[in-house]
Amino acid sequence: MSAVTRSNKIRNEVIQKGVRVQEVHQMVEEISVYYTGRLKQNNKQFDSVTKGPGFKFKLGRNEVIRGWDIALAGMKVGGKRKVVIPPPLAYGTKGSPPVIPPNSALVFEVELLSLN
Repeated sequence: MSAVTRSNKIRNEVIQKGVRVQEVHQMVEEISVYYTGRLKQNNKQFDSVTKGPGFKFKLGRNEVIRGWDIALAGMKVGGKRKVVIPPPLAYGTKGSPPVIPPNSALVFEVELLSLN
């Protein structure tokens, strides 16, 4: 496993490298992922999509938390990452009540399923 710390303090840990040549770029129209999200402070799971077609969204279009737009760029199809996202790039001082408290760092395990 390799760890990458970016200047914005997102930490990516590669769990499995992608096997396909397709790689996520900011301009990709839509990606599909499986993921599990946990609170860093207590490891409590708050959300997951691990079956079916996955969770689909347009990367770089502010459809998800900013940390995802940054952290998932460069992933390859079939790749898996553990991503630690600091509060300012997640839900910040407001949180996402009642599930995510204010100022919470989030940990996601993400698998990139497809690019469209």
